[in-house]
Amino acid sequence: MATGFLPFTGDTTGGIFDSILHTDPTEATRLNTAVPAELQRILDKAIEKDRDLRYNSAAELRTDLKRLKRDTSSGKVSRRTAETASASDSARAAAAQNSAASAETTLPSPKSGWIRYVLGVAVVLAIAAVPAWLYFSRSGSSTEHNFSVTPFTSSPGYKATPAFSPDGKELAYSWKAEKDDGQRIYVQLVGAGTPLRLTSGPGDDDCPAWSPDGRFVSFMRHAKDGSSASYFITSALGGSERKIADAYVDPYTVGSLVHWSPDGQHLLVTDRASPQDTHANILLISIENGQRQILFTANAPYLATAAYSPDGKYIAFVQGAGFLAQELFTLRTDTRETTQLTSDKALLAGLTWTPDSKFILLSSTRSGMTGLWRIPAAGGAATPLLGGIENPHAPTTSLDGARFAFISEHFNTNGWRAPGPATKSPGPATKLIASSRGQYDFSYSPDGTRIAFGSNRSGPNEIWICNSDGSNPVQLTSLANFATGTPRWSPDSKQIAFDSRFEGHSDIFVIPAEGGKPRRLTEGPCESAVPSWSHDGKWIYFASDRSNSFELWKVPSAGGTPVQLTHFGGNTDTGGGFMDSFEDGTFLYYRRGIGTDVGTIWRMPVQGGESVRLVEPVPFASWAVFQHTIVYLNSSSKPAELKAFDVDSRKLRDLGAADIGHREVLQGFAVSPDGQWVLYGRADEYDSDIMLVSNFH
Repeated sequence: MATGFLPFTGDTTGGIFDSILHTDPTEATRLNTAVPAELQRILDKAIEKDRDLRYNSAAELRTDLKRLKRDTSSGKVSRRTAETASASDSARAAAAQNSAASAETTLPSPKSGWIRYVLGVAVVLAIAAVPAWLYFSRSGSSTEHNFSVTPFTSSPGYKATPAFSPDGKELAYSWKAEKDDGQRIYVQLVGAGTPLRLTSGPGDDDCPAWSPDGRFVSFMRHAKDGSSASYFITSALGGSERKIADAYVDPYTVGSLVHWSPDGQHLLVTDRASPQDTHANILLISIENGQRQILFTANAPYLATAAYSPDGKYIAFVQGAGFLAQELFTLRTDTRETTQLTSDKALLAGLTWTPDSKFILLSSTRSGMTGLWRIPAAGGAATPLLGGIENPHAPTTSLDGARFAFISEHFNTNGWRAPGPATKSPGPATKLIASSRGQYDFSYSPDGTRIAFGSNRSGPNEIWICNSDGSNPVQLTSLANFATGTPRWSPDSKQIAFDSRFEGHSDIFVIPAEGGKPRRLTEGPCESAVPSWSHDGKWIYFASDRSNSFELWKVPSAGGTPVQLTHFGGNTDTGGGFMDSFEDGTFLYYRRGIGTDVGTIWRMPVQGGESVRLVEPVPFASWAVFQHTIVYLNSSSKPAELKAFDVDSRKLRDLGAADIGHREVLQGFAVSPDGQWVLYGRADEYDSDIMLVSNFH
């Protein structure tokens, strides 16, 4: 607001951090001559790189801003600006005085526009300077040392799950380069050298982990269609790969999924013991023969990210009610006793131990936004580790304690509109709903006048509505939690159902389209998500694991007892999984989320009866029903393609290509009520980099 320009810029997250760390921004007074000298001083002090010269607290910053407001109102700022001119340079002094005089005659009166201007700058400073202050200051206050944070990577493409070698001199990580057809494992020296590619097989490779002696790197390989995964090891110098065992891991697990036992004889994973097993376990898998040994069986639906402490006495792991409702636990390796360390019901995206085995570092949404935290392994309060970092996750520490690394991720997804199944005049897609952050989960109102969508443009994910042309966006909810989304309109366009992790686990809510207090429809510690309305508006369908496996349910829209519709019974081959659905008055269409039929679209009579398979696998939240046509986005082709499947004739037709952007992660899909438009999410910006933190002792 003060200048109209960002102080630090870069082409990637790593480039922006490099600018923050090593360059000085152009002075605000040079970009906008109306900026007072005192405001320039405040700006300089807020972004000062030397911790001893920066503001010690946000309260100190606020005091200076309030003093600036007071002096501006009394006219002192203009006089002080003129008095700072050098007496030895009369021409510059006269120019400064003339400039000040000119400003006094052209700016609004002190009690109107100028005060609003200073107050506006103060608000933006408080918002914009606090992340910088947190980045440079909180990191220092959380320990006794001044961290040094530098980009380890700055190349294009998706990076994930870094892991330090035992001697701390190398990092292994997963990288999908721009011109590569999949994710591969790379190894790179810290401080020198270029990445060495270790893997080249089919599928996507991630979650590298070093053997204790540093000779081998294990990793996971996922089939392109998501149908299977396996554990592999390869030499840390490159060479042939050896498959250790099949993996039956939850596809929604986040974080590093593979670690080694201290003796180097086993892989430590969270997985099922067999394809038929309905419970996740902490397992040891023999490097020699692939045999599985169960160390711990989950007593909650979600289990992930197990890691030995450096002294081998504990295993840290994540467990919870669901993908976005997780807690941190430890398991004693001698007694198998577990201890719960958090009660946040948050998304935990990776963890690592400190070398002394006294603390666990983890990525968590416990504060509403993703951040890095440090928690005592013996129990105690969590403290923030670094501030001002965008989407930090997958932390890893070196065994000497001198460094740790993590992924910083930035992506901007927007809503793009393309001609739909009923249009007779095809044309290019255009951007319709956009901001500098994320837009997702689009839904047209049945009357065609408005669109509901999820967005984190105001911070946490909330429900927004806008006109059908993308104009006049208005925030509808203010629940301030990490995961609120999947808005769906009632048939009369007066209400919106959505899901939200208001209490950690997901529940179904309904809110008036004109605003008001959300009304909760589901209860209990289970997951209830992805709502859709019945054609008559009397019921709301949703997916839930309240019967110990994900099934389709419905609940009266006015409130009442949920009714179970499907009975897959947790069978991993034919189960329902995380399902999204649509109903047209005669049939209920749904997409299966797990098993050999994962992604396939089925329909069943609303009054009950046998389900019939209709469409081959499509990604989650990438399809909709228009009249008797299933419209979907086929992202397996390059570029992605819009398809329309006529249920009556069983004919499939192409609607054209769809550019979904830099990252093939779909962020919502909708068809307008008249069938003229398809609205889908596109990743307009995406980059991720590994950030390296030194002086971490």
